[in-house]
Amino acid sequence: KPESLTFRYKSNFTIEIESSDFVFAFIDSDSCYGTLCEIGFAVGKGIPVIILFDNEELRKSMWFVAEMADVVFDSEGHARKSKIKDISLFDAAIQIMERIHGGD
Repeated sequence: KPESLTFRYKSNFTIEIESSDFVFAFIDSDSCYGTLCEIGFAVGKGIPVIILFDNEELRKSMWFVAEMADVVFDSEGHARKSKIKDISLFDAAIQIMERIHGGD
């Protein structure tokens, strides 16, 4: 019996998210539908979400997804919002931003 589409979908996307400590998303377009689904799934499972927006206009236009996130970084790598209580997770987010921005 061939593998069902539902099973492939779950194995390719949800299992990875369910086993993650957090989800990091870089959003550079408002047509990132797959990323938005992954963010929604993670939020629904209680997995922290960290988002970096490419620009301020995009962050403002995608206010709803920004509100769902635990940490939101602007295009300069500054935390615009954080509701993470686990400091080690916030430290991990900062380390990601430092790598992206070359330690600026």
